Amino acid sequence: MGDSQASFSDDIIALELFTVLFLLPADVAGLLLAFRGLIWNTVIRRS
Repeated sequence: MGDSQASFSDDIIALELFTVLFLLPADVAGLLLAFRGLIWNTVIRRS
């Protein structure tokens, strides 16, 4: 029982690492694009 539980948690850790490594850059890029959009909106409104 304990061994299967350990391998299961290892799979979850691997999945989390995969998610962080591959999805986080996309999330950061999306946030930067959204932030840039907000900055552009404020700049255009002020001018």
